[in-house]
Amino acid sequence: MNIDDLPLERELTEREKFFEEAHERFKKEAGRIDYMILTVVKAQIIVERFMIALLEAHGQVPIAGEPADVKSIVDAYASWMSENQIPKLFINANPGAILTGPLREYCRSWKNQTEATVPGTHFIQEDSGATIGRLIGVWMQTHILKPKY
Repeated sequence: MNIDDLPLERELTEREKFFEEAHERFKKEAGRIDYMILTVVKAQIIVERFMIALLEAHGQVPIAGEPADVKSIVDAYASWMSENQIPKLFINANPGAILTGPLREYCRSWKNQTEATVPGTHFIQEDSGATIGRLIGVWMQTHILKPKY
């Protein structure tokens, strides 16, 4: 038999049809996943730009407006966070230690934000680490990785 004698087109077997359909579903899902990853990466880059400035100012908590450059960074970041539409998860601590009173209420006013409360005071990641991990996972599934169709 010669290669030229083989038919160019033939009917796909059931198995081949199954794999072809699975491949098409995979390509569709891969495109959706690519979009979600791109969205998360864009948000991460924006947040990282602000975080770099905040990390550089680490240890310099502005008190009574000083140091002025650090206060400026904190004010700009707070203003941006309160107005942007990036999904946010506010993990509140009860009773809390640092983010309480008017400052807590200000953070609660930010747009596109979900709030969850865990028991804790100063280092809530130590007081309620497993709960915080679960909260972040659920929040990511519903706010970041949700389908856009």
